[in-house]
Amino acid sequence: MTALSTARPPAPTPAPALERLLDAGGPDVHFQRVVDLRTGRTAGLEALARGPEGSGLALPHPLFEAARSLGRAAELDAACRRAALGAAARHGLGTGWTLFLNCAPDVLALEAGAGAAGHPPTGATVVLDLPEQLLVRRPVHALRLAAQARHRGWGVAVDDVGATPAALALLALVRPDVVKVDLRLLPAGGARLAAVAAALDALAERDGTTVLAEGVETEEHARTALALGATLGQGWLFGRPGALEHVLGTATDGPTATDGPGAGLRLQRGATCAPAGSPFDLAAARRPVRRVGRRLLAEMVDHLRARAESSPGPCLVRHVRAHGVSGVAALGPHVAGLVLARPAADAPGTGGADLLDVVVSQERSLVVDVLCGLLDAAAPAAPAPAPAREATDEPAEQPAEQPAEQPAEQPAEQLSEQPGAALDAALGDALAQDRRCGTGTGLLLVALDARAGATADPAAVVRRARRAARSHDRWFPLAADRFAVLLTGLPAGGCEAVVERVADALLLAVESSPSTAPERGVRLSIGASLAPERARSAGQAREQAGAALEAARRAGGHCARIWPV
Repeated sequence: MTALSTARPPAPTPAPALERLLDAGGPDVHFQRVVDLRTGRTAGLEALARGPEGSGLALPHPLFEAARSLGRAAELDAACRRAALGAAARHGLGTGWTLFLNCAPDVLALEAGAGAAGHPPTGATVVLDLPEQLLVRRPVHALRLAAQARHRGWGVAVDDVGATPAALALLALVRPDVVKVDLRLLPAGGARLAAVAAALDALAERDGTTVLAEGVETEEHARTALALGATLGQGWLFGRPGALEHVLGTATDGPTATDGPGAGLRLQRGATCAPAGSPFDLAAARRPVRRVGRRLLAEMVDHLRARAESSPGPCLVRHVRAHGVSGVAALGPHVAGLVLARPAADAPGTGGADLLDVVVSQERSLVVDVLCGLLDAAAPAAPAPAPAREATDEPAEQPAEQPAEQPAEQPAEQLSEQPGAALDAALGDALAQDRRCGTGTGLLLVALDARAGATADPAAVVRRARRAARSHDRWFPLAADRFAVLLTGLPAGGCEAVVERVADALLLAVESSPSTAPERGVRLSIGASLAPERARSAGQAREQAGAALEAARRAGGHCARIWPV
């Protein structure tokens, strides 16, 4: 971060300008051509948000940062899509046209209601762009948004592919209709470019995914795009963004009604990407079922989880515990595996009650299919009104169906006369151990915010979050709506990755239940600090985690921030 010069006067706050903009109906929208690289014809347009010209909010980044500071990012995001679809409809961009709409990386769900996002022109293909970083950091959110988009008949694109090479392993979870590769983020050659090209080829062969190259500014860029397998291109070589009437005035070769209904981008799939059936049945159809005792099963689960936690790069770990099936599945650039178990109905021999039917696999394609099913179940197609009454927070769990790696929930640390005293003592002990052993500690501060009219039970939200914490993580109540989770003995150099995964697991546990999902009005916010990497004392750790927590709450809640923010 660069320091601000003291000679400059402080910039005026953008809040009033942004509030006037939103109250007036939203931002302006510019459009940029998307062309068919094989023919040079205009194939579609991408909508780009713009604030008031000549102001500090003219470009998307400061515009959305201002909206986040006011807690109105989701409102701005929805207003951008409505403005884009409205402009396209007014100009008659129907059959054969493809319209790409952006999505902010911290948006939890698409706006509810058939007309809330605006009405696309008749015959046009609408594609929602999901940023690659959303897939890396919040894969369940990415699946949620993808399912909601497909529920509306839209396509799904993943943007900025290649910016994080390790994230290529997670693309198969979304199975996008389009992947957008920004040539400015890729090297001119070498192993990294070859890895991106191989991943794109695999997607195209398996799922029929279309590759779109962004940042095409020269003829050489266009040749590189074709070499990567791209059929669509976008960039200054084909025209800069501008008002729609101006772009259409220079792009007279766009689709027309005479091109027929099949002229535009063809979407590859419907509302779901997952094969049917329970995760166990899906795995058992492709891998042999074995009989395993509970103790060995627990060790197998712990082994896979440890591999995932120590693996470099983003790694998705999904714990399974529903409908009699338990276990874990993990997917990352260097690990793919699953261990799934269910009670053995006819276990022979002595001690058969302690045996379970187990499927183990390291086949990447099978792990992808199982995770797609699990994430689809956690990502409803569209937010729905809350039912009048729900009998329970989640399906009842039978003790006989739980493997040994799912211990009974341990009581939280007792609340002392001064809330936080037990936490400070535990933090001090953890830091002393870190100095002796070269390990690390993570502190998560967790807050609940209930909005007016909330239908979720805050106690149910807390229960689900607590169950998602690892068995050896310590949970401290600090107030009725605030808690702390202490992670100790973390590997040196890998503390941040572990903290991110635990924070994501807490958020995932809450959002994956229809009765506690953020749309029900109670949001979980998490702020984290790392010691001794960034905090040298218990007081510093709590102060840093508190600052990160407030940043998460200002961003609208149901997200995590790690200090410094």
